[in-house]
Amino acid sequence: IIDLGCSRILTSGQQPKADMGIDLLKTLVDIAGERIIIMPGSGVNEHNISEIATSTGAKEFHFSAREPIESGMIYRNPNLKMGGTSVVINEFEEQVTSSEKVRSTIEALGN
Repeated sequence: IIDLGCSRILTSGQQPKADMGIDLLKTLVDIAGERIIIMPGSGVNEHNISEIATSTGAKEFHFSAREPIESGMIYRNPNLKMGGTSVVINEFEEQVTSSEKVRSTIEALGN
């Protein structure tokens, strides 16, 4: 990957969430050294970013800082769900990046 010119790898440490992949993330950061950036991502937030940073030695992080807001959809048919009946999605809200969550996540790093 380094030889291909990539400068960073976004990874959760082969786990559903980065805080669950801390052991592998630390190993990857140690092996990578200064040659390539290992960027933990997936579920990174203001509650766990400090632990992930301290435990892994990572310096860059990927996070969405998203929060739900009410959709602008005017017509709402309660009898019909988009995506079928087995999909559980609130189709009357959207996920947007919260500037407050971005700020609090960065502040949680203590930098």
